[in-house]
Amino acid sequence: MINRPLERARRLGVDEHVEFRLADIGDLPFEDGEFDMVLGESVLAFIQDK
Repeated sequence: MINRPLERARRLGVDEHVEFRLADIGDLPFEDGEFDMVLGESVLAFIQDK
């Protein structure tokens, strides 16, 4: 699931401006307050402990 958006980012010439990571949604490797906004698309259906 990471390869497809990475390939698209390369095609669009923005691959040096984005980073894709694989992580546990319940234990993300980011500090609290690190983001102003997070968009989760088509993910909530797969999370058991919402």
